[in-house]
Amino acid sequence: MTEVDGQLSRKAKSRFFCRGFLDGRNSSTFAGTPDIASVLLTFLAALSANTTAGTADITTAFLQAPETDGDIYVTIPNDWPDVRTATKPAKLNNVQWKQLQEWLGRYTVGTTTKLQKSMYGLKNAPKLFTQHLKKILAEEGYKEVGECFYLKKKGNYVVAMTTYVDDLLCSDADELKRVSKRLQMGDVEPFINDTTHRFIGIDIEVADTGLGRVMDISQRQYVADLDYDVRKRVIDKSDLDKIDEIEKDEDWLRYCQHLSGKVMWVLKTQAHVNFVARKLASGTACHPLAYVSNLLQCLLMYVKENPYVITLQAVPFGKKAYLHLWTDAAFDLREHSAELGWICQLWTSEDTPPPQVNILKWGSKKAKRKVASSSSAELFGVQHGIKAVWKVVNLLTPLYGALGDMLQVVLHLDSRPLIYKIESENEKAEPHLQGVLTYVCQEVSMLKAKVRWCATDEMRADMLTKSLIRREDFEKPEGSKPVTCTRRGPDDFTTG
Repeated sequence: MTEVDGQLSRKAKSRFFCRGFLDGRNSSTFAGTPDIASVLLTFLAALSANTTAGTADITTAFLQAPETDGDIYVTIPNDWPDVRTATKPAKLNNVQWKQLQEWLGRYTVGTTTKLQKSMYGLKNAPKLFTQHLKKILAEEGYKEVGECFYLKKKGNYVVAMTTYVDDLLCSDADELKRVSKRLQMGDVEPFINDTTHRFIGIDIEVADTGLGRVMDISQRQYVADLDYDVRKRVIDKSDLDKIDEIEKDEDWLRYCQHLSGKVMWVLKTQAHVNFVARKLASGTACHPLAYVSNLLQCLLMYVKENPYVITLQAVPFGKKAYLHLWTDAAFDLREHSAELGWICQLWTSEDTPPPQVNILKWGSKKAKRKVASSSSAELFGVQHGIKAVWKVVNLLTPLYGALGDMLQVVLHLDSRPLIYKIESENEKAEPHLQGVLTYVCQEVSMLKAKVRWCATDEMRADMLTKSLIRREDFEKPEGSKPVTCTRRGPDDFTTG
């Protein structure tokens, strides 16, 4: 928004693209994207330092890079507008139209010019912009500690910043204003109390509870704003001819791709449907897209009615922080397979943190190896959970301090046999898994983690190893296939 004649008006935008696909010298590059843990840690840093977080958008980001990668020449296209005969667009005021006329008048159709800076359409434009952004942040005192995650020491606290292409999120809005002076950015939007804000589709609600500020992280508004394109077709699985016809329908293909993208984006914060969405994604290769699209639509509508909210509370700097890792596994005796899941929570004490509070990372996957018992399935769950927690530890160490001193890892397991194996470092029941157990014991030692037992009904990672969605929880759209959900096993989400 810009102020013209005392009134706010939307800034007029136009982009001149290069036909970068004609340049065979470079391969396409992409701007990096942050992990959800980096985004949540940025919010958590604002609460812990008692600062106001803020976000801002970089205007025409790829035009910010000051130079190109080598000599690149472009030819002015034949449809280049002639400012002598062109009429002023109604959306432009006189000042904007005069500036546009001066810029367009510098070039004529058919002339070839050398680019002096990066431009949209070039294969390496994202890389050049990222390099330029990193250079500016480094000059401002920021150090990159993770993908698109930067930290800066300021007094007795740390400022965190996360970049998502041209969107910047900072734990201190004042520091973000300093960076905005080096880049062409829009106005900084501070996250004030009792107001709902949005960053890359994530809804942030800030509130003051009297004991301190808290943030509720969800995607309720994002899901509510989705335009559900309800299909009126009833698909009969036995009607193979009709299924083949639908599989060739480009509308259905685009519709499935659209829904798949929406579901994957919803998984940014909705951990309770991570397992179901992953099973649906793995079934797209062996099930008709018509069924998959109906199930994806049902899943989005379920999330709309049953949102998952992550509450962030301050974990003060300078005091010892505790990273709680919950790992679990669901064993299928029939197929000798296992579903693995893990959740990381940051808390102020060794005591069990409240559910859905300060959750930083989660995940689920299917074990690649055959398993013979629930204990071995739990072992694989710990193995993959430890691999994931190292990424969080590397982000937390610059914020809170060294492992064992200012940052303590607590591993929660609901399998006593596995705890005995970790203590003895000996796998007698299944000797072929001794290597996996040795790896787990070594990593537990390197993490200086404390291993604690918890009851099965207290296991937080349980929702990531099986579907907890009941059939009656679904609001079935008109024309969709009925959905049946069971409570146990890896095949928990099936069509009826």
